[in-house]
Amino acid sequence: MKTAESRPAAGLSASLARIDLNRIETVLFGILAVVTLVAFARFITRGTFYDEMFTLAMTAKEVPFSDFLHYLSLDVHPAGYFLLVYPVEHLGLEALPVLRLLNLIGVPLVIWGLMFAERHAVMTRQQSLVLGALCMSSFVFLSNFGEMRAYFLLACASVSLSAVWLVLARSTESGSALAKGHLAAWAAMVLLISNLQYYGAFLAGVMTLALLIDLARTRSWGGALQLAAVSLAAVAPAGILAVIQMGRQPETFWISTTTFEAMFLMLDFVRDAIINNLAAFALAFVALAALVERRRLAGADRSAAILLACVAGFFGFVLMLNMAVPMVIARYLTPAIGPLLVAATLLALRPGAVRIAGVAIMGFAILAATQAAVLNKHDRGGWEASAELVAQKVAACPSTQVYAMWELPGLDGELAGAAYKKGYELMAAKYGLKLNSAPVGGFIPAGEACPNIYWEAHAPNLAEHNAGPEWALAEGKLTAGGETWVEYTDSGALVYVAKDRPAN
Repeated sequence: MKTAESRPAAGLSASLARIDLNRIETVLFGILAVVTLVAFARFITRGTFYDEMFTLAMTAKEVPFSDFLHYLSLDVHPAGYFLLVYPVEHLGLEALPVLRLLNLIGVPLVIWGLMFAERHAVMTRQQSLVLGALCMSSFVFLSNFGEMRAYFLLACASVSLSAVWLVLARSTESGSALAKGHLAAWAAMVLLISNLQYYGAFLAGVMTLALLIDLARTRSWGGALQLAAVSLAAVAPAGILAVIQMGRQPETFWISTTTFEAMFLMLDFVRDAIINNLAAFALAFVALAALVERRRLAGADRSAAILLACVAGFFGFVLMLNMAVPMVIARYLTPAIGPLLVAATLLALRPGAVRIAGVAIMGFAILAATQAAVLNKHDRGGWEASAELVAQKVAACPSTQVYAMWELPGLDGELAGAAYKKGYELMAAKYGLKLNSAPVGGFIPAGEACPNIYWEAHAPNLAEHNAGPEWALAEGKLTAGGETWVEYTDSGALVYVAKDRPAN
């Protein structure tokens, strides 16, 4: 017998059943895409990051190809992104916002990966839309778009690699032969991700190992040999360059991450992946807990669990490397975003999930992208913040002399020196500044009418700890000819040198 309370509930269920949720999801996805493009448009004009100066210095129009190759041999990143930017700059497209727009290449890359997975029936259209929504609302994608570095493309490549992996995983699970087209797609994605960042090669290695274990389980030795061969061939160019670069690195590297710090960075990365779309990850967590309780994994559920294991394996491998040589920073963990988001999508939208799950996830994604666009959440002052302050000081007192350091000693400082020189040249041209070179161990004289300025455009560690002026000078072994004090803005430091410090 139906009660009065049950009749409204039944009516609500019937109403929901009549709603075309697929159409609603498509409309919401379109809204999300527009909002995300607005956010991206804001991000490409943000301040210049120090690492971008390396890219600009290596790929500048005035750099001959021989010097470009020399710079590559000194760096600690593979060649993929630089080989993309170098010809573009030499075609005359040198404006930083334009170069940042190269990140849009990652969008069709993700679309291709999702279409590949759909075509081979390992993902549904709804799952593709939701995965796209997770990408557009992810901190990893939003924070890296407005930057002339490889990390946005790396995140896109990670998602596409994971989508292709799903196709291969279906064959390895059943013991079927690996199709040549599938192997070619896998090789292409491994080649791409390993040449965008060496950590991408680490992830590809872990995911390849997962497939090889499956092939060994079904005694598909021929398929295992083929997969291993194409994967090794795809990663070889990055591996060869890595060996060359390893022989040209300084004895003391700039990364000093401890084991515990690395672990916390990994936890932070997972949190950043979750925080912008709690609906998706709550659904995925509940589904995973239910699967663990039932102890039954097959098909998409099994693939999702293995992808999460690949993330854990990637983190574990990187952690072991960091124990030997500190090498972990937050952005190097970017490759993990692909398997994490793909696994979350498969779990959140598995058979039996609530019908409104996709709509809820789209809603959270729109909120995250809207916040990023309206609040300009991922903006930064960059080098421009301190350059503008320097320009204001010079305008107020034209006799002010400005010093900066870009002549760094030895092979160890060659690439860094080129990056600093390029950065200071760009800022000087933009703000009409005349800069004096402060060599290592040099002297900064005191100003007469107004303080002179030693300008360090990239001093985030000093700014974070509000260090005294002596620390900024000590980095370049500089001495000052008078009283000193320091002012920080964004990531930059201005050390003032005068005969007497003003009373205020």
